[in-house]
Amino acid sequence: MNDVLVHPDLSSNSKALLFSFVRTYNGGALPPLTPEQEAAAFQASLRRGKGDQLKPPNFSFTNIPLEELEPFQHPASLVLDDVQGAPEPEVGSEPEGFDIQAFSLRRQSSPNVICSPFGFSKTDPPIRPFSSYRHEEILAAPEFILEKSTLPSGAIENIKCVILHGVNLDKKQVKALPTLLASYINVEVLVLNKLGPYTKHMKGRLKCPRIRTLDLANNSLDSFGRLLDLISGLTRLESLNIEGNPSLHASLPLDYTIRLVGSCPYMEVLNGKSLDVETRFQGISMYGPKQMRHDLPRIRWQLVLDSIPEVKQQMSHNLALAAVGEFAPLDLSYVVKLALPSCKLPYFNVCGFSSLEELDLSSNFIETLRNQGLEHADRLRVFDLRDNLIGRREELKVFGLVPLLRVVMLQGNKLKNYRSRLIYETRFLKGSNRVGGLLTVDREEVSIMERCGALLMWGTSAERRRVDDVRWAAILRLCYGAHQLATVPGLLQGVRRLLLLRQEVPSLDLAQFTNLEVADLAGIALFKVTGLDTLTRLRVLNLANNPSLKSTPVFQQISGLSSLESFSFFVVGGTHKRSPQSKTYRSKVITRLIFANRRLQVVDEQPIMLEERIAAYKNSGAPAPLMEQYRFNLVLTLNCTIGNPGRDYHFDAVLPGQQYQPRDITILRRMAGWGIVSEAANFQPFQALVELDLSGNRIQNLLELGLQGLALLRVICLHNNEIDTPLAAVAELMLGWPSLEVITLRSNPCMRTDDDRLKLIGLIPSFRMPVSFTLLFDHANMI
Repeated sequence: MNDVLVHPDLSSNSKALLFSFVRTYNGGALPPLTPEQEAAAFQASLRRGKGDQLKPPNFSFTNIPLEELEPFQHPASLVLDDVQGAPEPEVGSEPEGFDIQAFSLRRQSSPNVICSPFGFSKTDPPIRPFSSYRHEEILAAPEFILEKSTLPSGAIENIKCVILHGVNLDKKQVKALPTLLASYINVEVLVLNKLGPYTKHMKGRLKCPRIRTLDLANNSLDSFGRLLDLISGLTRLESLNIEGNPSLHASLPLDYTIRLVGSCPYMEVLNGKSLDVETRFQGISMYGPKQMRHDLPRIRWQLVLDSIPEVKQQMSHNLALAAVGEFAPLDLSYVVKLALPSCKLPYFNVCGFSSLEELDLSSNFIETLRNQGLEHADRLRVFDLRDNLIGRREELKVFGLVPLLRVVMLQGNKLKNYRSRLIYETRFLKGSNRVGGLLTVDREEVSIMERCGALLMWGTSAERRRVDDVRWAAILRLCYGAHQLATVPGLLQGVRRLLLLRQEVPSLDLAQFTNLEVADLAGIALFKVTGLDTLTRLRVLNLANNPSLKSTPVFQQISGLSSLESFSFFVVGGTHKRSPQSKTYRSKVITRLIFANRRLQVVDEQPIMLEERIAAYKNSGAPAPLMEQYRFNLVLTLNCTIGNPGRDYHFDAVLPGQQYQPRDITILRRMAGWGIVSEAANFQPFQALVELDLSGNRIQNLLELGLQGLALLRVICLHNNEIDTPLAAVAELMLGWPSLEVITLRSNPCMRTDDDRLKLIGLIPSFRMPVSFTLLFDHANMI
């Protein structure tokens, strides 16, 4: 096939008229070109050299579906919930049914006695620094120490610090020293340092009951037994120094430290080093006073408390105050977080920890929770009790007396299958504003389903009867907040969006949501729903994946609605009759809803296509001419309202002039492939039309389309139709388009052969004139 270019004249007044006909090859028709191929072929023909002075008409066609021209926006995304609620409080409130009097009585029946840290359990104030002692309180002269009679009357009672240093005592003086020192009944600091070789003969008890610091360094002590006898009566001793006694160190047993602590249970420092909790506890448990050995769990707790930063800080503060003779009482309200894991604790007591919010007692030996201060932990929110020895279910009741408790960790205890019972025992805790009771157990969120299950398993008969009410109240609290529900008048009446994702709500009444616009009730195991008929503003209703929900009651309720824009009712999986793969089900839903709900756009999360809208009219029994008229008007409206997703698709709303003005429309490029028939089309009102694409429809008679007299028409695409209009009538119609530049007629009954093309050319008088038209025939590409 050859290209033929005929251009009698290329004057400025000439026009290029492009024809596209059916191409034949070896006697058979080839597939028609797409509009893109047509445009590309036209450009190629101009580049081949003969027509380089011609310019193609300014037009383009595309096969992009009309629905893809504008991004689809789900109606649910257009609705914002503007409920004006109260500010979100940090703490929740007790749920309905909470008995405040019974709760208070249970808490008051528990003892509220503070168990002080070991360092604060002493009756004495902290040790004073040496610099704080007054001159008259210090005795450092050997002659006065060894000869008490030389001291002024009454001076002995004022002595608080005795220092005997660097004096070589004889054997007699050494043996008499304990007796001489016994007169200093108020001494707190005793220094017996570098007293010579005879100190190995020192024996007996130091009868100074108030001694708190004892320095025996750099002597010749050689018997651990004598050392124990020497200090056995010093119950207030806190610091001991025995360094520099070589013979003594050679005789020390392996457990000498804990034996020293057993004799002096308040000892904290040995040889200048602080003793750890375990060493002190072993000393008291093995060699300590009988009274302490009978209360070892409490003693360990007290010793452990000494190690927490807040207590250490207070101890240091008291040491500073002791320099001026003052003392600050214990204050545990500074402690917000208490972490004591793996401390071998069989007992704890948090009385007095009034600000405690987090408590970690994991990996200890705790067996019971009752009467250990939890009942008075008003601010405790997180309690980690993993890997302990809790074994009785009754212990779980204590958690129900901690009002702000939210997080509990209990795994690794003797007690098994405790989760449901724990949820039940804590059902009246304040929780958060959105969730009542515990929020998480063992780092797993407590669901509403679990709360209801706990009521059914452990609750009274009255509680079991109210399970559905409790479930719905919990859901409302989760969605809108307990504080808001209690303080904002008419809150539910102002709700526009209701989303119940991941909840299980077998029964639901929506009548109180009078202004609801979006109801997302998908996948909530819904069995029954009522109140749909009262939701006159409802735009989006999602009931998907509720297989037990019956269709008939739902459609009966929504039959009177006219505001729906999206409706979902499908069930994924199995062979349910509402399967999304069922075209019959989808067609029935669309047919049932589309006429009453003028703005319905989405069914089962899929946009409603134009063919589905047309099919709905057909399924409703509409006459064929009326259905074809709707098809044409609908396609027109979509073409003329691009960029307006809020368009109305109803039959009377798509009539010309309803949502656009025909006189303003100049281009209709998206009319192709919709199955438009001649009898339904009428373009007469579109007098400003410049471009029109009607390819791929079912048009038979061009004369019935109302195309006469469109003086501004430049481009018209009519290929792939059923046009059998006589060529003479076609030529006469074209004479009414003085601005015409492009026309396509291929693949129509009226234009089967090249002879038909030539015949049409011959029927147009303008083509026989020597000038005024430029004809371009491209057999190879422009077909």
